[in-house]
Amino acid sequence: MIAAISPADINYEETLSTLRYADRAKAIVCKAVINEDANARLIRDLKEEIMKLKELLKHEAGIDLSPDGASIPFLSTTNTSKHHRLKSTSSQSSEDALERLKENQKLMDSL
Repeated sequence: MIAAISPADINYEETLSTLRYADRAKAIVCKAVINEDANARLIRDLKEEIMKLKELLKHEAGIDLSPDGASIPFLSTTNTSKHHRLKSTSSQSSEDALERLKENQKLMDSL
């Protein structure tokens, strides 16, 4: 913003008012927000959550999900012992994650 002020004595109050206004205008911050449909945002958030849950299942339980939702176990020879240990300790959490994943997929299909 450009503030035009006068050096004359008679315009002192007007100059002061202009400077105050310019100072307030300098503090204005414009935040651009992308217009997004609520359903599109929900779908995007659910897809991100599904990807996170798939990665969680893949890393912690050794379960990889095919596109149709069926589980495909994958294990390398070095991860077999780790898999057995993790499977015994986190079977409940992986079942919960799988259940949440299926619920999210059902919700996305309904949208």
